[in-house]
Parts: sequence; structure tokens; C-alpha cells
Amino acid sequence: MDPKKERLLLKIVPYPIIFLLGGLLYANVEYGLLGESYVYPVSEAVYDPLNSVLSLTIMTIILGLVLGIIEESVFKNRFKELPFVLKILSKTLLYISIFAITLLGFSLALNIVNTGKSIADAEVYQTVFIFFSSYGFISIILFASFFIGLSLFFTEIVDYLGLDIVGNFFSGTYSKPVYESRIFMFLDMKDSTTIAEKIGHKKHYQLINEYYSDMTEAIVQTVGSIYQYVGDEIVVSWKLDKGLRNWNCLKCFFLIENGIQRRSENYLKKYGVVPGFKAGLHCGEVTRGQIGQIKRDLLYTGDVLNSTARIQGLCNHLGVNLLISGQLKKLLPKNNLNFKPMGAYELRGRLKKKELFAVSENN
Repeated sequence: MDPKKERLLLKIVPYPIIFLLGGLLYANVEYGLLGESYVYPVSEAVYDPLNSVLSLTIMTIILGLVLGIIEESVFKNRFKELPFVLKILSKTLLYISIFAITLLGFSLALNIVNTGKSIADAEVYQTVFIFFSSYGFISIILFASFFIGLSLFFTEIVDYLGLDIVGNFFSGTYSKPVYESRIFMFLDMKDSTTIAEKIGHKKHYQLINEYYSDMTEAIVQTVGSIYQYVGDEIVVSWKLDKGLRNWNCLKCFFLIENGIQRRSENYLKKYGVVPGFKAGLHCGEVTRGQIGQIKRDLLYTGDVLNSTARIQGLCNHLGVNLLISGQLKKLLPKNNLNFKPMGAYELRGRLKKKELFAVSENN
């Protein structure tokens, strides 16, 4: 599956799950209140516990999927300028309106099935009207609002922390330290201090924010994950097999480079400069685990991170934009990129020299 579609699917899946849990909880409360009754006390519509569970299961899964698709495909970046709480409330009001309209249609359809009447029969609308003007309807709206808000809250947290981190916390994968082989890319904006002095810190922040945003698609497309933002530097990581597959780790750099160039006119118009960048890549074994008490995070430790940072730091000295270790080059599958030997260098803090290669695309 295409990595972008796979990520979209993973972000949509929580919506129907949360909604289904909410629907089953509601069905349980409903059964606890109605017990052996065969009619709803307000609308006097037929109550069947099994039908109620089945209909709520189907409806909540459909509503969850619809909400997930609409949110992730259409409204994801709406209200982004609002504070976190107002953003959640605004979207909840939007979706509860959609939910109420959907519930109206579903109720009409259910009444037609239960009563055997046609859609033109006044009795179908009468019971629906009684239900929609009752406190029972208000309670459903309040119940649904809570689970819509919960779904939106969860996905916002995923966006803040990252899909990998949230997934790892839920699965407990890194509750104990794990040893794994990974590829790291340290990517740094060129002349960032000079640009900040030229355009001012406020515009510089906006530039970095847009610059990082424009990198997102390339990172997702190459199955990478963002480990850290450090000022104007971003650290991207891949599990070894995923980073090597289709030379994703290097492809990511060139996709970012091409994407920034395509939007060069936009950068020039807004900031008077097109951001350039340089990157260093290296691979090796790291330890990964959860750290912290007040604020928890996932931490990588190992020589590979220090070495990658040093490799990236040599880009200016060697006059290249992309520099990788010989260790990584040996593992890469066959590709059509140009590798230029840059010699062996002793990285600061390391006794053994490392072979380095500049990488460029074939024009």
C-alpha cells in the first residue's frame, strides 16, 4: 500500500473504534434503563434490545468512518489558528450538526422498517418528531458530542506527538529499552541566523513552520518518522529495512529538495529567500525507550546519533548538501544516484575515521 494512504488509513481507524465503543456503551445504558420494556416511553416506538445493539453498531461505525474521512481529508487544517480547546469545540459543533442530520435520516429509515409504513405516511414522521423534540434526543446529542470531541482530541494529540509515538505508548513496545538498527538523517537549514537577522524573528518562525510543513509529504511518502525538531534542524529516522527499501532515506532528501524548489516563488514572495538545507545520514544500532516522569517521551541513545550530527556538520566544510557514511552506502540497494568519495574523516569524539560520500541525483 502507498505509505501516504496507509498513514491516512491508520489515522481514520480510531474514529469508528471510539464511536463503536460509545455506541455500545449507550446501548448498555439504554437496556439498563428500559429493561424488559418493549417500547420507548416517550415516542412509544418499538424497542428491541438486539435490534438496538445492531443498529447502533452499524450506525456508529458508519458515522465514525464518515467523520474520520471528512476530518482527515477536508477539515483537518480548518480552525488551525484557534487555541486548542476552541478548535476542538468548533469542530465538535460542526460535526454534531452533521450527526443530527444523519440521525434524522437514520431514524426515518428505521421507523419505516419497524412500522412497515411508506415514507409518505404521516405516522413515520410523527414518531420521529416526538423523538427529536424529547430529552432523549438531547441526551443522544450530548453523548455523541462527547465522543466526537474525544475522537478529535485523540487525533490532535496524535498530530502533536506523532503517530509512531502514540502507537508505541499504547502498545507498550518501548516500556522497556529496545535495541534496533536505524537510519538517521540530520537536516539543517542553511544560513538560518543570517535569514533571521534579515527578515526578523517573527517571519523567521513562520518560514521555519512552513518549511517543516512542506517536508511532511516527503517524510510520509518514504515511511520516515520525525524524531526531533531542534530549532531549524529536523531529525528524521527509519527502521533500517524501511529506510533501505527503495533507498527511502536518500529519496526523502531529494523529494524535500524538489518540493522546496517547486514552491520557491512562494518563499521568495513571502520571505524574500528560498531556504536551502544540508543533511547527513548514518546508520547503526541504537537503544530506544521511554523516559521522563512529568513529561514522557521516546529517546534514542547510541553513537549513531552523535556520528550523524558530526557528518551533517561536515557538509559546509566539504561544500556539499548531502553527505552519508560509507557504512550506509554499503547497505543501500542498487540505485541511479551519484556517489562521490570525500575521503575518510575523524569525527569529533571518535578515534576511528569514517568514509564519507557526497550524494547527488543524475540530471
